Amino acid sequence: MRKIRTPEHICLLCKNNKANKKGSHYTPAGIIKRVIGERNYEELYTINPHNITTTKYYGRSNLLNTNPTIKKPEHVDDYIFCTSCEKKLGIIESECNNPLVRFTDQLIQGNLIINRTKQGKKFFSFKHPNKNVLTLYFFSIIWRQCLQQKEEFNTIFISEKFQEDLREIIDKEISKSIKEIENSTDFATYPSLIILTTYHKGDNSKNFINPNPSPTSPELFFIGPYDALIFHSQHSSLGFESKTGIPASMIDSDLIINFSQESIIGILSESAWTKVNNQLVKYVSNKFLHNITVKLSVATRMPYSYSRQKLHTVAHQFLAQYPDDYIRCLHLAFSSLSK
Repeated sequence: MRKIRTPEHICLLCKNNKANKKGSHYTPAGIIKRVIGERNYEELYTINPHNITTTKYYGRSNLLNTNPTIKKPEHVDDYIFCTSCEKKLGIIESECNNPLVRFTDQLIQGNLIINRTKQGKKFFSFKHPNKNVLTLYFFSIIWRQCLQQKEEFNTIFISEKFQEDLREIIDKEISKSIKEIENSTDFATYPSLIILTTYHKGDNSKNFINPNPSPTSPELFFIGPYDALIFHSQHSSLGFESKTGIPASMIDSDLIINFSQESIIGILSESAWTKVNNQLVKYVSNKFLHNITVKLSVATRMPYSYSRQKLHTVAHQFLAQYPDDYIRCLHLAFSSLSK
């Protein structure tokens, strides 16, 4: 359940000032606008397998919005940061948002020079944004996504110590000038980071904005048209590929931005990117199915195994009507069976 915060709470980033800022983004709007739409025209769908809910958000100017009530999208919250921290984060975002969006366009158009690592993995590199600034930008998003999970669901990703270490890094670095960040040698000692993308010739709406719910090392974070892998251990976890869909071979030391000469982003094939997304959908769907099965079993006093079988059977009957919305079919099946 989302925690209620007020302007009297302390900023969750600096932990000094009052959290007086409204409308802070856990994931910057600029990096995900190609996924959910421009500001006020957003179209965002959220699936919460924990409390078995789905929500839709349409920006106030979106033609699908028939509700005059002004709401915030799921990745926006009030009173989590102070004005000072929000401004400092905004400076880093302004350095990175637009260039990252341009890179996705240039990649589609074939206007980027593609190189390969010693292991043959594709990547492109660039001087601006500077690699330290870009690393800090992704650190801030990873930490904020973890923060969102903690604030909304009381879920700890990776570990509290790792998240606190990341917060301290972000708090320290955003207080510097861009030039100081660019010249810093500290980034070589910070958690290793790999940034990935694909050609995005398919449907951008199938990208996601959340941490991967299945724990791994490195940990996977979905950031719209980009994926980020952050290392919280020196060793890769067993089953990394089966849990994420990302080929284990992409954990290539030559793709780690901390040790590269300039900014670097690895490139997954379209099929590999789709596999990663499908892996997430499969995990969330199974979790959703499990929790709604428990709810049906309690409501009807049917055994769990029978409830699951019935839900699955009835949901598939609704798939003819809603072929791309299995979660909705599960809800309809539940309503039908629990009467």
